[in-house]
Amino acid sequence: MNIRTILFSLGLLAASAAGAYLYFTGDRFVSTDNAYLKFDKVTISSEVSGTITSIPVLENQQVEQGDVLVVVDAAAYEAAVQKARARLQKAESYIQSQLANYRTKQAELALASSNLEFARGEYQRELNLSQKKLTSQALLDERKHTLDVASENRIIIEKELAQLLASLNGRVDAPPGEYAEVKEAQADLDLAIIDLRRTKIVAPFNGFVSHL
Repeated sequence: MNIRTILFSLGLLAASAAGAYLYFTGDRFVSTDNAYLKFDKVTISSEVSGTITSIPVLENQQVEQGDVLVVVDAAAYEAAVQKARARLQKAESYIQSQLANYRTKQAELALASSNLEFARGEYQRELNLSQKKLTSQALLDERKHTLDVASENRIIIEKELAQLLASLNGRVDAPPGEYAEVKEAQADLDLAIIDLRRTKIVAPFNGFVSHL
């Protein structure tokens, strides 16, 4: 069954009924048992598409605000919520992983900087000895190679650290929920939950079901 319009009547029932009784039972008017009172009507329809699984109200039934009027099949919307929740968890895990990688790279950079300084000192000492003819050219070349490797290693780690920082939007001290990936996933989850709630069409205020 596809979703159709629900007309929902509202009015001051007690006041209208009492007024109608006095009005129609007066001496100048003929009374009737099948008269209808006219109320304002509000059209209520679903904000999501799907198959109706139940309509727990009847024609002319009195309902109160929050009462369920129509239930739409929620299976697809429940699945969407689960998918969005999994995506949020994945986004949070990604950010936490990137933060951990950043801290690891910081430690690697500190070690690389220390190794570079040591290699630079070793090369300088070997160079001084070479100038005094107290060491071989082969040993000097080895110290130079070690220095070059240490320098290149530090450059590589600095680039990797910069890439990690960029993936974290330049922030490494914010809670996971403040990063773009997590915000986007949270927004998708919020929308999925809203759609799931909309599978139950409820009365927005007190009244009567006037037409199904």
